Amino acid sequence: MSARAGIHTGEIGSDGDDVSLRRAAEVAALARPGEILVSRTVSDLVAGSEIAFAFRGRHRLTGISEPWPVFAVTGTPAALTRDGTSR
Repeated sequence: MSARAGIHTGEIGSDGDDVSLRRAAEVAALARPGEILVSRTVSDLVAGSEIAFAFRGRHRLTGISEPWPVFAVTGTPAALTRDGTSR
C-alpha cells in the first residue's frame, strides 16, 4: 500500500473553523501514491532549507479565488540521529 500526504499550514479561524486542515486534505487528494505534496505556504516557509521541491501545477482549492501552486517534495536533508547529529 502506498500512502499520499498533503501539507499546509495556516491559522485557525476565530470561529474555530480549521481552513488549514481542509486545505491540507485538498492538497493530499492531489498527490499520487507515494507522493508528498505541499502548498505554496509550506514551500515558502522552508525556502533556503535543503528540502527540494518540484512544481506540480496550479490547482483550484476551496476558498481561494486563483489557482494555487502545489509542489512535490523531491529531496530532503540527510537523516538526523536522535541527538541531532548527522548519520
